[in-house]
Amino acid sequence: MTITLADLRAAGTTNAIKIGGGVFTVNYNGALTATSAIIDGVIYARSGKIGCSSRTSSDGWTIETNRIYSGNSSTRVELNSATATNTATPTNNNDFAMWAGSNTASSAKFSVSKGGLITAKEGNIGGWILSSNKLTSDNYRTGMASSGTYRFWAGGSTASTASGPVFSGSSYFYVTSSGEMVCRNA
Repeated sequence: MTITLADLRAAGTTNAIKIGGGVFTVNYNGALTATSAIIDGVIYARSGKIGCSSRTSSDGWTIETNRIYSGNSSTRVELNSATATNTATPTNNNDFAMWAGSNTASSAKFSVSKGGLITAKEGNIGGWILSSNKLTSDNYRTGMASSGTYRFWAGGSTASTASGPVFSGSSYFYVTSSGEMVCRNA
C-alpha cells in the first residue's frame, strides 16, 4: 500500500492525501474521492448526486436541501420536505410533498400536496379508467364526464369507445350536459 502526502503548502484541488495510486484521495478543498466505500454511520450532505453513472453525468438523483429528484420534464420524480407556503391551495413546488411527470408540481400528471391533496390526471383505479375529463368503466359502457354531450351514463352498447358512449341496446340511462335525462327500460 502506498500513501502519498502532498506538499503541505499546496492548496485547492491538489491532492493532500492519495492512497493506492489514487483510488482514495482528499484534496485541499476537502473533496474526497473513493472508487468504492462502505460507510457505517450517518452521512450529512446539503447537496450532491447519487446513483450516477459517472461524476459528470446528468443521470441519477440530485440532492438539495430538503429535496431529492431525478429526471427532467416528463420523466421527473421529486420528493420535497421544504416548508409549504399554502397547503389549502398548493401553487408552488414547496407546497407539494411529491410529484412525477413535470419539472413543476402543479403541471405534473401525479402529485401529492403537503395538505393531502392527491392529483392524478390519468390512470386506472379498480377497473375504472381515469382520463383528463372522464371516469369510465374499462369497456366505456358506464361513466361520467365533465365535458361533452353525456355527463352520466350506464348501459352503453359494445360500440362505446373512449370518445364517448353509444346507446343502441334495449336498456340504458344517460344525462346530457343540458340536463336531459333518458332512461330506457328501467
